[in-house]
Amino acid sequence: AIVWLARDLAGQRGARVLVAVGAVAVLGLSVMAHARVAQWQDSITLYEASLANAPGSPRIHYNLALAYSEAGEHRQAIPHYRTTVTQDPGHAKAWNNLGRTLNIMNLDEQSEAAFQEALRHKVPYPLARINYAGLLDRIGRRDEAIEQRLIALRDDPDNAANHNALGSLMAMSDRLDEAMVHFRRAVQLEQGNSVYRANLQRAAGMVQQRGGS
Repeated sequence: AIVWLARDLAGQRGARVLVAVGAVAVLGLSVMAHARVAQWQDSITLYEASLANAPGSPRIHYNLALAYSEAGEHRQAIPHYRTTVTQDPGHAKAWNNLGRTLNIMNLDEQSEAAFQEALRHKVPYPLARINYAGLLDRIGRRDEAIEQRLIALRDDPDNAANHNALGSLMAMSDRLDEAMVHFRRAVQLEQGNSVYRANLQRAAGMVQQRGGS
């Protein structure tokens, strides 16, 4: 999907200040990221040890899969998600996370099947619909992605991120008036979000330009 971003302009002096502040921020983020990786590795070690004592536990397989996913080790997560849903077919969250992981790995058909299982086992499940919409958009099925996001919005009407994403999809489909409705709602829900506000302003400009042409 298109990411509508407003570019900030600054003078050279301001740019130097931003670079200095940014370097400190990056260093802080690096330390935090290292701590998170260590935490995830501890979780993986813990759940692997637990699994050795209870290899048939879907809960442990699921927790281990989550730990692998959080560590970015998606290929290792997949078999544990699969074991979870094999042993507990109604585990909608596991189906959803399996779908997300397969999507990351570009295993499109398997990802779609997993999302459909998640939606079959839990109604409503707006998060799974949003994730499914992300897959559909990525593989070029935009109209279906819009439909899934609209359904998710009926179940979770105050999801600002979904309103914004839906606005972007509709704008790309030349449905600017509808896009404006969703961008405006996203801004209402999160007034401090500069990205949502920039999207609304850009869409408004496109509508105005279209009206004047």
